[in-house]
Amino acid sequence: MPDPTWANHLPMAKDAGLALATYRYYDKKTLGLDFAGMCEDIKVLPRTAPPRARLSACPAAAAASPRPAPGTAHGGARRG
Repeated sequence: MPDPTWANHLPMAKDAGLALATYRYYDKKTLGLDFAGMCEDIKVLPRTAPPRARLSACPAAAAASPRPAPGTAHGGARRG
């Protein structure tokens, strides 16, 4: 689970019985991705963790970036 994350993410995952580990992804100094910290944390995930880790960025940051409209150059091809 990313750290920081939404306040309800950890309790919901724990209530669902999921084993959790956290990883850094946000650098407060640069207001951007802490790539080195994220890689360090992922490398030391417990061996009991699944072979895959689901990585997700903060939804608030994703919502702040504009999304291309469907049918535009980066929004996918429009058919019909």
